[in-house]
Amino acid sequence: MVERFPVVEEIRNIEATLNILPEGASHAETKDIATGELLFRSADRKYAVQCRTTGLAVSRLQPYENFELALAQFDWCWARYQSVVRANTIVRTALRFINRFPVPAAGDLDDYLKLPPISPIPNWSLQQHMQRTLLFKPGSANRAIVTTALEPSIDGANPSAVIDIDVFTEASMSDDPILRSNVFRSLRSLKNEIFFALLGDIAREEFE
Repeated sequence: MVERFPVVEEIRNIEATLNILPEGASHAETKDIATGELLFRSADRKYAVQCRTTGLAVSRLQPYENFELALAQFDWCWARYQSVVRANTIVRTALRFINRFPVPAAGDLDDYLKLPPISPIPNWSLQQHMQRTLLFKPGSANRAIVTTALEPSIDGANPSAVIDIDVFTEASMSDDPILRSNVFRSLRSLKNEIFFALLGDIAREEFE
């Protein structure tokens, strides 16, 4: 793994406990627990690979390249992860995409987001908002956790709209490369369907 991701960090859990005794005294304790799990990063820190005993996660930070490159990176990492873990069955497969884009500080958010948040007070504009929804289709193993948010800009200019889509399936499958690729592509298609359905007309023109 280190030939592509030379920056290696150990994943640790910090556990803090505060006990309040009957006589009013207190006892605090902190534990630093090794997990045996590792986080690999590329030299430019644009890729992060999280290796746990229960799974593998490959992340690409900005700027996003394309799906085929990201999938190829995952396959490369998975082959090396499997050489150690040797999992017989995959029980959860997921893709997560986070998009952030600027929107006007005042005006009609309908042009950027479908079902946008609405201020309950006339002539007031929203500065922050977050909504989380779990979507499912009866008869399908696929699910989607969709989070939409309105965040203030760091530089004090226009706020940003955030669309965070986590699509996944918990249907068990064997470790077959073709089957795995088909599942990822199916999840990506679902993500695209949700993403473009959430965009208003102006935002859709920019992303298309």
